[in-house]
Amino acid sequence: MKTSSIVARYLLGLMFTVFGLNGFLNFIHQPPPTNPLALQFFGAIVASHFAAFFFAGRCLVGCCCSSADSCHLR
Repeated sequence: MKTSSIVARYLLGLMFTVFGLNGFLNFIHQPPPTNPLALQFFGAIVASHFAAFFFAGRCLVGCCCSSADSCHLR
């Protein structure tokens, strides 16, 4: 059980690291949405620049918390 929790913790940390860095570096490209209202909404989100850094920063904080021993209660 201890090894499975360690493996799960590191896999979750790796996932948060990859997707968090993707918010800043944009190396996993997504296809554009087909709905024109979705294009307007995402255009407004991109123009504000706040949402992209907020979500990517949240992923990186989650990565740090999931891989650090100090965040786990004993």
